[in-house]
Amino acid sequence: TVNSGNTVLVTLQSRDAAGNTISTGGATIGFGNSGGSSTGTFGSVTNVGDGTYTALFTGVLAGTATTITATVGGSPVTTTLPTVQV
Repeated sequence: TVNSGNTVLVTLQSRDAAGNTISTGGATIGFGNSGGSSTGTFGSVTNVGDGTYTALFTGVLAGTATTITATVGGSPVTTTLPTVQV
């Protein structure tokens, strides 16, 4: 849960098709959200350099939980996706 106007750090650890951690950065990552009535915005994605990517999600309008989505190189992440409620 994040209050309207506050932020929460969203983190993605990239993995290969076998589930092994990818220890280098450089992929194009996108974050988004879908479903629920909570709304928010994402800041710029930061490449930590070890296969980890982060972005700040700022809560805007309170509502029901929304699902955080991500893409790697334009392909959707297919693991279980987290939710956040504003």
